[in-house]
Amino acid sequence: MRDMLKPAVVLFIAALVTSLILCLMQNVTKDIIAANAEQARLEAMQEVLPFAGTFAEMIETNEVSGVVSYADCFALDGTLLGTALTVAVRGYGGAMQILVGVDGQNAVTGVRLLSHSETPGLGTNAEKDSFLSQYIAKTGVLSVTRTSPRGNEIQAITSATITSRAVTEGVNAALAFNAVRQAGGTQ
Repeated sequence: MRDMLKPAVVLFIAALVTSLILCLMQNVTKDIIAANAEQARLEAMQEVLPFAGTFAEMIETNEVSGVVSYADCFALDGTLLGTALTVAVRGYGGAMQILVGVDGQNAVTGVRLLSHSETPGLGTNAEKDSFLSQYIAKTGVLSVTRTSPRGNEIQAITSATITSRAVTEGVNAALAFNAVRQAGGTQ
């Protein structure tokens, strides 16, 4: 009995010490991780609104529209230049978060995928500028096509139509949400 108890106690102590070290490291690094996440968020917002001056604080929403949060962008003189909207949609591989930049005329200024679980080599092509640049300057309701796009159509990524539709759904949600805000809606 004693021979069985000794390894169990050693294992318990090792697990306890390891857990304490992990908790300590989490507490030491949580502020650094939060600062890095904030910096990444600001860089992404600057990417989708390249003409940005300063950003207002991110406002969380609880809308069913898919828009998770938004931040208005202002010129140095205080003029509203546009809005960066974070949208949650469901892609082929699961949940996706998309950042959409929209200017004062409710036209898309940039799109960036913040997180996704899309298929490597197929759905991950949605991160490429060759796909995302199709959204620039688009307004209104967008749709996806497998052929040559016209007007407000976005050409789907080959073998990743579901991902293409999900990104387009996110951009449409951002445009609709922002249009309601610009019109003085309740958002």
